[in-house]
Amino acid sequence: MKFMGSVLVIIFLTSGIAFGLTINIPDDYETIQDGLTAAEDGDTVLVAAGTYSGPGNYILDFAGKAVTLRSGSGPDSTVIDCQRDQRAIRFKDAETYDTRVEGFTLTKGSSLKGGSILCDSASPTISDCIITDNSTSYWGEGGGISCYNASPIIENCLISDNSTTWYGGGGGIHCLWSAAVITGCTITENFSDFLGGGIGCYKSAPIISDCSITGNTATRGAGIDCDQSDPSLTNSTISNNSGDYGAGIACFVSAPVIDSCIISGNAASTRGGGIHCFNSSPEITGSSIYENAAGNIGGGIDLYRYSSPIISDCQIYDNEATEDGSFGGGVY
Repeated sequence: MKFMGSVLVIIFLTSGIAFGLTINIPDDYETIQDGLTAAEDGDTVLVAAGTYSGPGNYILDFAGKAVTLRSGSGPDSTVIDCQRDQRAIRFKDAETYDTRVEGFTLTKGSSLKGGSILCDSASPTISDCIITDNSTSYWGEGGGISCYNASPIIENCLISDNSTTWYGGGGGIHCLWSAAVITGCTITENFSDFLGGGIGCYKSAPIISDCSITGNTATRGAGIDCDQSDPSLTNSTISNNSGDYGAGIACFVSAPVIDSCIISGNAASTRGGGIHCFNSSPEITGSSIYENAAGNIGGGIDLYRYSSPIISDCQIYDNEATEDGSFGGGVY
């Protein structure tokens, strides 16, 4: 009997640690922030379907706790509407991957850094969310998500119609001194009036895999802008982005690794329809680069000023430099 009693006690304790409590919004607490404040490590704050706005439902703060914030009915039914007043969520207390946000639409956020989400020296997990119609201004960074000295996991999200203006960077996502893991995401129709319509990277090394980066706009790097950065890009499609330089991918003093990707249908008004390189050394393997266009030089790949790529097992075809074909429709 003593043996059986010990086993029962161990199972009870283990169960409490593994599952934690579930706090229901709005049944247990009126606002999402009240639920997060009450939660402890391992707890889940479960939010019922509906649109949440006003004080206590944005500028959400996890205070460093390993808490899961989850919608009960998915992003189409559960919306955090910031009403152009502030961002939705701020991570600033060294949160780890065990801090999770799952299944929300985050919209109409506005802030200098991270129109919808700011990860400041924190690395949470953001999963199955729709991040749309958020913005920054005045040299802002990350219309959708801003990562500063952070390594969040961003997975299976739709990041669309976000923007930065006044020389901002990263209409969809901006990485500064960061190594975000971005996987299974669709990053589309985002805008930056300067760098990185879809994703902007500065002194960063994000890992990007199984993503679709399409229809974004920026002056440089409409799909992805790499500024002194070494991202890894795998099994992804970068297509139909438009800008002045490097409509698909722009590399400025960078060494990205691009493997098994499709880079197609991108259009640069000046240089590098598919890829533009300035003093950069990209490694491009097993990829297809086709039907990109530049108004001047390098419809497919533009190599400028001391650039020395490694290109292997790639298909590069049907690219066009429209002003003067002698300037290199494929690689210049």
